[in-house]
Amino acid sequence: YDPILGRKAADALAVELQRENQYETVTSRKVQIVPRQRLGQIITGNAGLIAPYTEVVQTRLGQIAGASRVYSGRIMSVLVSDHRLARVTLELRLLDVPTSTYINGSVVSQEAVSIDESMDNDLLIDQAINKAVFAALMDRNSKPGLRGTGQKGTVGELFLNIVTRNGVLKGQHYAVILPLYLGRNSDA
Repeated sequence: YDPILGRKAADALAVELQRENQYETVTSRKVQIVPRQRLGQIITGNAGLIAPYTEVVQTRLGQIAGASRVYSGRIMSVLVSDHRLARVTLELRLLDVPTSTYINGSVVSQEAVSIDESMDNDLLIDQAINKAVFAALMDRNSKPGLRGTGQKGTVGELFLNIVTRNGVLKGQHYAVILPLYLGRNSDA
């Protein structure tokens, strides 16, 4: 789709993440947005950071920018019924930079409706994008990360006590992140 729609979705995501910061009381959950201009400088200054932005490229970009997480996504479809309705489907993914693994994501569809059929199609699309981004973040927040205990392990393999009722399917791979002990007198 039109790259401008992707930029609009990215801008809507940045706005929604900043709004979440206003209501977040736990400091560690606050999100700091890397400005688009800074990302452009990083991409221009590093030869390997070119599209398509795979997990490897996103990980490297996150490392250079000093980010622990990278949001990415795409507009999957846009349907417009002339001056009446716009429906946008988008995908949002969250990459954990230290593990280079997608840890959360969502695919949502939202629509914007013009009551009197007088709204401009572009405005309807913008409203549908904004709604879809908000819905994707709500969906992301409703899916907490899995927590489990290692039961048995060998080199390269660990058995966890998480099961199908947690959404685990046979053959899936997970990043296992251990808590970091910084000492008795640390704030962590």
